[in-house]
Amino acid sequence: SLVGSLFFVENLFPSLTKIVPVGWSLAIEVQFYVLIPFLFLLPVPVIFRVLWTLLALTIAIRFGLLLLNPDFYRVSPLAYLIG
Repeated sequence: SLVGSLFFVENLFPSLTKIVPVGWSLAIEVQFYVLIPFLFLLPVPVIFRVLWTLLALTIAIRFGLLLLNPDFYRVSPLAYLIG
């Protein structure tokens, strides 16, 4: 858990104990800010292709979650996790 917190990869390797309870959120932010500048090194058509692909993927995942479990979007995420 200490190594995951230090290198901001806590969201990739979940563990039972957390040093920082919201470390997963901070890890996602740091990964975003580290990776996004490399996206702009690509040619513009490739950037648009990557962004459209990511958009289509997220929409497909959302519809997949909806089809697999319709209750997922009817209740708040916290109430869904609690049961």
